[in-house]
Amino acid sequence: MKEWKPLRGHGVIEQMYTRGRRLDAELVRCIYLFVPEASPSAQVAFTAPSHVFNAVRRNRLKRLMREAFAREWHALQEDLEHASVSASLLFIFKAKKGSQGIRPTLQLVHKSVASLCTTLRTQV
Repeated sequence: MKEWKPLRGHGVIEQMYTRGRRLDAELVRCIYLFVPEASPSAQVAFTAPSHVFNAVRRNRLKRLMREAFAREWHALQEDLEHASVSASLLFIFKAKKGSQGIRPTLQLVHKSVASLCTTLRTQV
């Protein structure tokens, strides 16, 4: 398993919400589902709420989450391969109605994503 693939499809995402488990960090929530397989793989998606942010802000938040996850990916990848587990991960930026004025930095987002990845590594 070299890189992760995009998590796509309404059925897959619906399955994530029904069967997946949730983890929360300060700025990001992760919904994950692990499946034992002989050839491990990973599917990952990043999302931000459209009812709070416009498209430009959502794209920036998703880009920050992708970059933060890329920094943590190799450690998680090793644990998935060692356990022969495939992972489906959905990272959601948590926001409230009044949080339109916040401008999270890469360091803040990375801190949240890193804590989630550390917890995910213990769940494998």
